[in-house]
Amino acid sequence: MRLMLLLLVAAATVSCGDGSAAPPTDALVGELPGVWEVVLVDGGAPSAFNIRSHTITLDAGGTWRSESTMLGPWEGTTLKASGTWERQSNGFNFTAGANARIVVVSSAGSTLRFHPDPMLTRPGGSPPVDTEYRRVPGSGRANPALQPPPQSRRG
Repeated sequence: MRLMLLLLVAAATVSCGDGSAAPPTDALVGELPGVWEVVLVDGGAPSAFNIRSHTITLDAGGTWRSESTMLGPWEGTTLKASGTWERQSNGFNFTAGANARIVVVSSAGSTLRFHPDPMLTRPGGSPPVDTEYRRVPGSGRANPALQPPPQSRRG
């Protein structure tokens, strides 16, 4: 099965979540900023979908950017995309240009799951692709509550 990257800027359709997710919590919103690397695409290795690497950077200010390197027929191709993200009552709204996708996000430590993924899709866009990402070490805090308090300065 082939998978292609959906650069939302060029997409003509809007995908919506199923509406059954609970509203995202402040704790989940705090977990998102950082750099994330895809490790599973629909439960399988990204290479099975012609993906050598795919990272998404989520900034605390509500912007995202991604970079992907492809395999197979697209060997050596690098794709970049960017846009915004914001919390909604039923998930997170990821946008690029005039296009948007509501995504249900769950987090467990250094693991982030997207349903559906905001950037990856099959040709034709259906069915949606679910993904799992791992935080790139050093790119953010997995749990701010576990971080030591800042040192006070004397002097």
